[in-house]
Amino acid sequence: MTSPEPGDALGALLDADRWLERLRAQRVHLPESGELESVEVRLRERLAKVHELESARDLLRERYDRVAQESERLRGRSIHLEHALDDSATSPRDYAALQVEAVHARALADERDDEALALLEELNGLDGQLALERLDARPDVARRTELLERITQLRESLDEEMGARRETREQLRRSVASPLGERYDAALTRAGTSGAARVEGGRCDGCRLALAPLDLDRWKSMGPDRFMDCPECGRILLP
Repeated sequence: MTSPEPGDALGALLDADRWLERLRAQRVHLPESGELESVEVRLRERLAKVHELESARDLLRERYDRVAQESERLRGRSIHLEHALDDSATSPRDYAALQVEAVHARALADERDDEALALLEELNGLDGQLALERLDARPDVARRTELLERITQLRESLDEEMGARRETREQLRRSVASPLGERYDAALTRAGTSGAARVEGGRCDGCRLALAPLDLDRWKSMGPDRFMDCPECGRILLP
C-alpha cells in the first residue's frame, strides 16, 4: 500500500481536526443547553418568589399564633371574672370592679378574635399564592428533567463519535512523516483547532486574514512537497 502524498495526508489530518473541533463546539453549544438555561432562570425566579412568600407566611403565622394565644388568655380571664361575679360572697364594690374588668376583657378578646380572623384570611391567601406558584412551576420542572436527559443522551452520542474520530485522527497523524508532522503539531499547539489551513480566495481560512501579495506569490510557487506557514497564525498552508 502506497503512502499518501504529504499534502493529501496533511489535508486529511486537517479535516479530522476540524471535525473534532466542530463536535466539541456542538457538545458545548447544544440548543437544548440554551433552553435549559432559560428554564432554570425561570425556576430560580419562581423559587425566589416562593421563598419570599414562605418568609411572609412564616412571619404572619407567628403573629397569628401570638394573637390567638392572647385571645385565648383573655377569654380565660373573662370566664374567670364571670365566675367571680356569680360568687354570692362578692361585695358590691368588688362586684362593680369585676364587672368592669370582665366587660373590658371580653372586648379585648373580641378584638383579638377579629384580628386573628383577618390574619387567618391573609394566611389562606398566601397559602393560595404558594400553591399557585408551585403549580405553575410544574411544566418547567418537567421540561428541565426532559432537557437534562436529552442533553445527557446527546453528549454521550457526541463523546462516542469523538472517540471514534480521535482514533482515526491518530492514524492520520501517524501517516504524516517527520519533520512535517512535528511542524503540524507545533502549529496546532500555537493556533489551536488545527495545525494547517487552506488558502481560499487569497486568505488563510484558519485566521481568515488575507495573505500579502508577495506571500501569496511565494505560496503559489511552492513545489508539491514544500509547505509554507501562514505569516499570521503559523498554520501550514494547503491548497
